[in-house]
Amino acid sequence: MSNSTAINNHLLVLADIALAETDPLRRLKAARQAEQGSRKTFRRIVRKAAYDARMIFSAQDIQDITGIDRKDIDYLVKAYLQDNPMDPKPKQRKHVDLSEYMDLAGRD
Repeated sequence: MSNSTAINNHLLVLADIALAETDPLRRLKAARQAEQGSRKTFRRIVRKAAYDARMIFSAQDIQDITGIDRKDIDYLVKAYLQDNPMDPKPKQRKHVDLSEYMDLAGRD
């Protein structure tokens, strides 16, 4: 079983526990606390994972492998770096204007 499958299974178990609460006020309070806590925790995990991936791969490669849009990857990395300003930034590719270079391949 993959880690993502295990995480999803555990989240479903937590949801079932919340749904089993018969008192709607206690169910609302418990579910809301779980939602807010897990959102904060997973946001931190996602940002760190995006940063770690970006330190190894280009944003385009990450998009190709995960299906997550490059702009979203860039945003997650930027958000991570705001919270962790002492960490090094991922390398950026510099775009070079090639329009004025001569083609030496002999093709038109």
